[in-house]
Amino acid sequence: MRAEDAECACLPHAEATEVPVASAEFFVAPEGAGDGSEGSPWGEVDWAVVDAALAEGPVAVRFAAGTWRERLDVLRTDGGEHNLLLDGSYEARSVVPGIHTGFDNVSRDHTVVRGFEVTGSADKGIFFNAGSHVVIENNVVHDNGGSPSIHLNYSNRTGLVSDGFAVRSNHVYAQRGECIYIGGAEGSGEASHRGIVVENNLVHGCYAADGKADGINIKDGLGDVVVRRNVVFDVDWGLELGSGGLYEGNLVFSTRDHGVMLNTGFGGFSGVRLVDTAVVHAGEASLYAAPGEVVLEDIVVQRFTSIAARDAALVLGDDVTIELSEVLLLGERPVKSWGTPTVSVEGCATSSPVDMSLELECAEAAAVVLETSELAGPDGVYFTPDDPWLLEGGAGL
Repeated sequence: MRAEDAECACLPHAEATEVPVASAEFFVAPEGAGDGSEGSPWGEVDWAVVDAALAEGPVAVRFAAGTWRERLDVLRTDGGEHNLLLDGSYEARSVVPGIHTGFDNVSRDHTVVRGFEVTGSADKGIFFNAGSHVVIENNVVHDNGGSPSIHLNYSNRTGLVSDGFAVRSNHVYAQRGECIYIGGAEGSGEASHRGIVVENNLVHGCYAADGKADGINIKDGLGDVVVRRNVVFDVDWGLELGSGGLYEGNLVFSTRDHGVMLNTGFGGFSGVRLVDTAVVHAGEASLYAAPGEVVLEDIVVQRFTSIAARDAALVLGDDVTIELSEVLLLGERPVKSWGTPTVSVEGCATSSPVDMSLELECAEAAAVVLETSELAGPDGVYFTPDDPWLLEGGAGL
């Protein structure tokens, strides 16, 4: 994956999801009009045939290189556990103006969407109304007209809770609105989707007039959340978090607003583990945890690096309980706080005086100047040892 506006800023793909060997294969081509065989491909997917094949075993539908005029509608209705692979890179990337499950309250389960270039949609890029054991992997999603670019719908809107939904190794950019968005319970208090994994994505260039174009948005009520090893930049909020979970090994830089935002708009939550995270040149705070009239508790931040936040490295408000360990806060203002946040610290270094109202004890550290264009290091690859943001005492690999 490559950031288009950099000389070379690459994020290697994670290991591909292993899928069962297909017991039936079908082929699709933009100008096809045949029976779905390799020598006589369909022009569009015949879902009745695919469903019948899924009743017998795993199915692969392979899309030829070319550009489709109509979006790909994922209309699997078979409720069994056999895997469906939609393979957009059978020859080279197949270009489609959107991949969409429709809005019927049907869970499109056991489906892998892999290898497409998704662009030119009047609506979202890739949208699932609901789906368990779904993988959205190795797609290039850009320049679509609706928001978000990759979206799992709110469970309270459908009555369907998805179990196992992964967004992995995608390049998402040039989006009007949100980039990757996992809907939750929308403040209903109900349990929402579980088994959410968002990993190894390169996300940048998300814009919106309302200032709510986030890179990765994790909403409320979600369970078993893992967000790791993503690179996010040129967005409003980098990571917007509304559920507990493991948020590990992410690099966020050049945001217009907060780098990592704990958003309590749908209520308080607990159990965030923010580990091995670096935020460079945040437009406001590197980490914002200021819940207002609700409670944020059991927040653990371990090996966190903040460099040159415009406002403060940490913004902490009333009714937050947070544990900090091995944090490196480089910039003019390490901490901004109000009310009575409960903060414990084990290992802290900063280049500036600390907000003494919190009685934090931090060692002195030298200021660091980093150009965001150089964060992938001399080799041009993120998450390798030459990356200059991997500073001693802060975020680790």
